[in-house]
Amino acid sequence: MPGDASLARLFREYGDRWVIERVGRGTEWVACRRDGDLIDIIGARDLGGLRYHMDAAEKEEAAVALPSHRPPGDSGTSRTAGLPG
Repeated sequence: MPGDASLARLFREYGDRWVIERVGRGTEWVACRRDGDLIDIIGARDLGGLRYHMDAAEKEEAAVALPSHRPPGDSGTSRTAGLPG
């Protein structure tokens, strides 16, 4: 099966964080992960698409997890001059 190497690589790279399964023979692939009460579910027609979306989900999670570089008390919102604040 040509996808075996790609599937093995996905399991090596993501298997500790994601559950990867084929929904049905010849159909879509699904990956699921749980983080506390949140569950991510990704579907794709092929392993390449699945990898792409899993990478994107992990990059998004990493970006959200980065610490804020704002000074204490700064909410990150800005005000436009002339508008009541």
